[in-house]
Amino acid sequence: MFPFPAKSLLLLLFAAFLLASSLYSAECPLERHSTDPQELEKQMDAMWNRGFAPVGMEMIRNGKDAGAWVLYTQREGSEYRAWSLVEYDSEKDLEADLNRALKDGWTPFDLSLDGDRAWVLYLRLENDADGWKIDSARDMKELENDIRKRAEEDSIPVGLSTDENDDIHALFLHIPGHDISEWKIQSYADIPSMEKDLDTLTSQGWQPYGFMLRERKLHVLLLK
Repeated sequence: MFPFPAKSLLLLLFAAFLLASSLYSAECPLERHSTDPQELEKQMDAMWNRGFAPVGMEMIRNGKDAGAWVLYTQREGSEYRAWSLVEYDSEKDLEADLNRALKDGWTPFDLSLDGDRAWVLYLRLENDADGWKIDSARDMKELENDIRKRAEEDSIPVGLSTDENDDIHALFLHIPGHDISEWKIQSYADIPSMEKDLDTLTSQGWQPYGFMLRERKLHVLLLK
């Protein structure tokens, strides 16, 4: 079983505040999907067929805000060839699958942790990653220091999630000689401001990779 506490009721309650619907036609929309695996696959396939690729996700299993919250970006001009969202109920299976996925050309883009379950969002594209690691941080400052440390080891962050204690769990990929030159984490109080800002940032060459809900804000990881 995973050693990650379940997300608290507090997170579920303030998710409604964060995840208000937007009328803005976004290039990087955040969508609320079903938690039912079959229905979720249909909804994500529909977005894919509309020209969007999933690049981040957060799973909330219980409460009135339950749903698979998925962040998308435009697929046109990208190297994304397919997507996959895999649920795990053991750390052993997660570790084995991540190792196998990297060898088979699947790149993990985000993870979500909730008690005895974990989800990893994969995109199929060429990559030179030869290893991965999940680190934990107590706050954003510690996370940013960890990202800087990992950067010196040719590792880049590709996924973020939190647990009941608000500890942050970050997924890193080790990619020797990668061409990522910049990274940042943007924080937003609501969906409309996030979607508009991400549209601007992607036009400037930034790529959203994953997001998390923490301290009443949406935090999006971007690489360039």
